[in-house]
Amino acid sequence: MTFFTALDYLGGTFISRLEQRHTRVEWLRFLDKIGRKMPKHLDMRLIADNWCTHKHQNVSRWLGQRPCFHIHLMPARSSWMNLPERFFTDVTRDMVREGSCCSIGASVTDIGACFTDHNEAPQPYRLKIKREHLCAKVKPQLTRRLVPAPGASALRSGSP
Repeated sequence: MTFFTALDYLGGTFISRLEQRHTRVEWLRFLDKIGRKMPKHLDMRLIADNWCTHKHQNVSRWLGQRPCFHIHLMPARSSWMNLPERFFTDVTRDMVREGSCCSIGASVTDIGACFTDHNEAPQPYRLKIKREHLCAKVKPQLTRRLVPAPGASALRSGSP
């Protein structure tokens, strides 16, 4: 089972589609569903993992015919993927614990109900960390990457 999920970041709603497989055919069906659900005048920024299904030639052709769709492919563990993952973490915490469903069908029904319930009273996901705190955490990481390792010499222009 595959749940394709798109998050309308500003509105906090999800567009989802359940499929038996995760191939280009199902991915294109999901993209069609997004196209039907979203206002036609908007440009849509789709952030997806860089799985081969999302890069297939048929998908590229489909996207080329729809200039309002802009896809950005990211590594699967990229921070851009965190918002949909956060929703599934909430679903797991709230209702889908080991043994809480007696079948795959019941799990699918319950997860679908979560999407429906969420979309009836959507709440956009917001970053809860303060900007200053985030910058303080990130800055040492950046500094460490810029400092040469002990014994390493910096490259100079003109050197081989």
